[in-house]
Amino acid sequence: MKQTFGQWLQLKRAELNLTKYRLAKDLNCSNTYIRTMEIDKYTPSKDFAIRIADYFEDDRDYVLSLIGMVSDDVLQIILDNPVSVCHFIRKLKKNTGNR
Repeated sequence: MKQTFGQWLQLKRAELNLTKYRLAKDLNCSNTYIRTMEIDKYTPSKDFAIRIADYFEDDRDYVLSLIGMVSDDVLQIILDNPVSVCHFIRKLKKNTGNR
């Protein structure tokens, strides 16, 4: 089962032993906002997800994938090479057995 953004956020916060209040303070948002993201009730904006990824020093592309988005540079590659990217993804999916 794919990890959700909320699960990832809970795990990262737990790894650093951070309270919701402390994380909210560090990210300049409310602890309610943190809580709603952790239960996957609210999905952060692309910019806020990148801020959170940077805060935890995690891979931006991975974090963005958890909210169904891609970084601007990846999007540009897709837009510049749509057929090649689709062929590559389908081949990768076939080779890894993901259906």
